[in-house]
Formats: sequence, C-alpha cells, structure tokens
Amino acid sequence: LLISVLYRFLPGFREMPVFDWRGMVAMLLVHMGPIEFVYYWFHRALHHDFLWQQYHSHHHSSFVTEPISGTVHPFLENFAYTAIFSASVLIPYLMGLHCLACFYTYGLAFDFMNALGHCNFEFLPSFFMWSPIKYLVYTPSYHSLHHSRVHTNYCLFMPIYDKVFGTYCSESEKTYTRAINTKSEDVPSPDVIFLAHGGPLGQILQIPFISKTVSAHKFEMQWWMYPIMPLIMAMVPLLELFGTHFE
Repeated sequence: LLISVLYRFLPGFREMPVFDWRGMVAMLLVHMGPIEFVYYWFHRALHHDFLWQQYHSHHHSSFVTEPISGTVHPFLENFAYTAIFSASVLIPYLMGLHCLACFYTYGLAFDFMNALGHCNFEFLPSFFMWSPIKYLVYTPSYHSLHHSRVHTNYCLFMPIYDKVFGTYCSESEKTYTRAINTKSEDVPSPDVIFLAHGGPLGQILQIPFISKTVSAHKFEMQWWMYPIMPLIMAMVPLLELFGTHFE
C-alpha cells in the first residue's frame, strides 16, 4: 500500500529505473548505520515508564512469539516505526540513487527479517553464532531473549548495537546452542481441540486480522461495521457450502 501511494504521488517515481546497484548499496548502508542506530535508541526509550505502559508493553504481551508478533504494535508506535524505516529508501531517493528495486526489496526483506526474529524456532546454521556474522544478523533465539528478559537485546536486526552499548545478553550463545540442539519429542496429544462460543455475527470483525485494536477489547458493534455486514452475511452460505467442520 505504501509503495502504491508513493507510485501515485511521489514526484518522478514513475520514471525511476527498475534497478540501480548504487541505490541498493546506499539503501543498505543507510539501514545499517542511521536506521539501526536510531531504532536502537528509540526502542530503549520505549522500555521506560510512560512509553512502556502506554505503548510498547502491548507488543511484549506476546511472551511466546510467532512470526506475526512483529507487527503487533499500537497505531502511534507503528507510525513512528514507519517514519524511521522509510528513511532507508527516502534518503537514497533524495540523493538521486533511487530505483524501484529499492522500495520492493526493502519492504520484502524487512518483513522477512521481522518474521524470522519472532518465529520462535531456531534454524540458522551454527556459523551465525560462532563468527562475526552474529553481530550483523540476529537469530530467532537472540530476539527471543528480548521477549523473555525484556531489558536486553534491543537491536532491530544487527546485534552489534547491543554489543557496543552494553545491552548484549550474555546468554545469547548459550540460548542458541540449547535451541539448535534440542530434539523434538513425541508427546501424545489429542488430534483436535476446538473451543467455541456463540456470539453475534458481527463478532467476526473482532479477529486480529481485521483490527488488532478491536480484538483487544470487549466486542461492541461500531458504526463502521454495519456497511460490512452484507458482505459477512453473503459469506455465511458460502462457508456452509464449501467449508469443513469437525464432528
């Protein structure tokens, strides 16, 4: 959506070259330097008193993370992140080193790294933690310590900032080793556990996919839901016809 808006309104966007290696290098350097630095200190600020209580604690309600946990933030916090991260492509643009590949590559790579850090499953090869690469690219176990210990491992994607500023968790290597070497166990469990309760049809709109804000509060019909109700009612017979259920 952001790229579509830029394509429509940003001067010269439609005339950009598809690829320019200078723009790609500039984008990478801007991210590794100013963006990672600014995010690190902004993230630390979010862990203090008012900002923690009003904003960032919502993200840390995901104690056991999953890939989508990286997108769970209050609106104003997301707004601040957008302002910070957009500089990675806007600075090369202002330098005249822009290309379409910068916008799409940065968006896709950012979402991939964000999901990787929150996937709660360690799979990166051991050389990540036993070489200098561990200071340039974080691992799922590294970021899991931020969610379990909270006031450590603040970096975005590059642990070198934690190392330089003294917030690198001393148990990062030990946690990685334990996670990568742990074997899965066959634990007997039911095939299906399905818990359900009745509710108004509009409650479908309370799922996090529609609105994280609405899903975080007790359900009440709101004005913007009523125009969507005909669509929901039209979906019900389709689900009855083509959906499946457990008996």
